[in-house]
Amino acid sequence: MTTELYMILWLLFATGIWYSFKENGKLQYAQGMTDAIEMLHNGELKYRITHNRDGEDDIEIKIKGG
Repeated sequence: MTTELYMILWLLFATGIWYSFKENGKLQYAQGMTDAIEMLHNGELKYRITHNRDGEDDIEIKIKGG
């Protein structure tokens, strides 16, 4: 009985950690996108789309002060 309870608690604990990391990643992505849009609007970020030798699109990003 004790071993099963111990395993169930560890499973719940591991699931909670996984969920926390997953949600934190989503929030970081959203915050990064918001920052990039704001920097673009303020003129602090500029980008240019170029083509490489294979004809694929590349993005050159310049950040003011960076």
